[in-house]
Amino acid sequence: ITPEKTKQPVHDKVNARVLVLEIGGKRLAFVSVDLGIYTSEHLVAACKEKFGLTQMLVSSSHTHSGPGGEYKAFYEEQIMQAMDTAVKNLFPARISAGRRSFPQLGFNRLVIREDGHSRESWVSDDHYLCENPDRIPFGPVDPEVGVIKIDDTNGQPRAIIMNYACHADVVCQNYAVSADYPGVACRKVEEAFGPNLTCLFVQGAAGNIESLIISSRRTGPDDPFQTDYNSIERVGHLLSYEAIKLAKSLAPKPANETTLRFMNDTLHFSGRFDQDKNFDLHICTLLINDEIAIATVPGE
Repeated sequence: ITPEKTKQPVHDKVNARVLVLEIGGKRLAFVSVDLGIYTSEHLVAACKEKFGLTQMLVSSSHTHSGPGGEYKAFYEEQIMQAMDTAVKNLFPARISAGRRSFPQLGFNRLVIREDGHSRESWVSDDHYLCENPDRIPFGPVDPEVGVIKIDDTNGQPRAIIMNYACHADVVCQNYAVSADYPGVACRKVEEAFGPNLTCLFVQGAAGNIESLIISSRRTGPDDPFQTDYNSIERVGHLLSYEAIKLAKSLAPKPANETTLRFMNDTLHFSGRFDQDKNFDLHICTLLINDEIAIATVPGE
C-alpha cells in the first residue's frame, strides 16, 4: 500500500496483509495495515457485501511514519485486491494459539513524579530528563507476545497473527515512509517460515508503551542528522525472535469441529476536555473453539 509518489522519501514499504477464516458458515476477515490510523466504514461495507464477510477487523500498526491519510482511496483499492486474493485461495486449515512473556521492549511513558502525579515522558523536571534518554524501564507494560497460527492440513504454517503492545514510533520524526519495527518483525517471521506464510501484526494496548530502543529525532526534513534505521531492525528482530519461537512450539488440538462466536457492543464515553461531548466506541469480542479469545477496542 505504498503510493507511487509520496511527499516524503520511502525508506521501506508499507503493506496491508489479509487473513480470511471461514468457520461454520461464518466468514471472518483480519486486515492489518502499516499505517498510523486507518479506518473506513465504506471499505468494511464493500468487503462484507462483495466477499460475504460476517465480520471484518482492521488493525493499524500505528507507525508514525506512514504515507498519510490523503491516499485513502488507494489504500482501499489495494486492500480490496488483497481480500479478493485471500478469498480465492481458501484452503482447509487448523488453528492454534499461544502467548509468552519475555524481557520488555518498552517502558510506560506516563512517569509518576515526586508529587504523585503522572506526566508524559516528554515533560522533564529536576529529576527526569525529557524522553527518558537513560532508557529506564518504567512500568507497567505488557511483556507478552501473542500468536495465532494457521496451518494447512499438511502441517505447514500459512498465516500468523502476531500481537504485541508497543508504540510504533521507533523512528518517529524521520520524515520518510517506514513501517517501523512491526514491518521488520513481520518480514522476519515470513522469512523464517518461507514464502507461503503471511504474518499480520496486530497492535496491542500500547497507548503509553514506548520502545526503549529508538532513533534520535530529526528537527525537520532538512536536518543533516540521519535517522538510525538499525533501531527498527533491532526491535523488529527481538520481537520476531520470540514470535517465531512461540509459533514453532504451537500445535493444533484435535477437534471435531471449529467454532466461532462473536459479539459487537459499544462503550460510551463523555469528552475528556469537553464533557458535553459523547463518544460511542464500537468493540468486538471473538471466541474461537471456546479457547482463543480476541478482544478489540479502537483508539490509542
